[in-house]
Amino acid sequence: MLIDVTLRHDLIGAGRSGLTQGQLRNPHNPDHILQSAAADKIRNYRDTYQRNRQVAFLPACMSTSGLILGELLRLLFFLSNKQADDYFAALGHEAHKEEFCDRRGVFFHRNRCTIGMACAHAVALRV
Repeated sequence: MLIDVTLRHDLIGAGRSGLTQGQLRNPHNPDHILQSAAADKIRNYRDTYQRNRQVAFLPACMSTSGLILGELLRLLFFLSNKQADDYFAALGHEAHKEEFCDRRGVFFHRNRCTIGMACAHAVALRV
């Protein structure tokens, strides 16, 4: 699987009047900037990945304010589910539904925070 990461700034900076600073670009559809970034990535790489069916492609789009594209969140959920399975298998314990959901939530939160920290670090380095 190939993951192509894109970081987009979803807030409007200081304009000439200064009245728009810190406002969302698309206040009625905050996911629009991520969806358009994913569409750009898919358009750019469509031909390459159509020729090589053995490779899966995921546009990993995030915003500087912490929004994450749904496809990447789903990947994090599946990863967290696998981590919870492995955790209880290593313990030799058959988890109840609530235990499993709690542990999966811990892994999901940790994975999401790790992605968020990487995103924040990338934003800081672009200064």
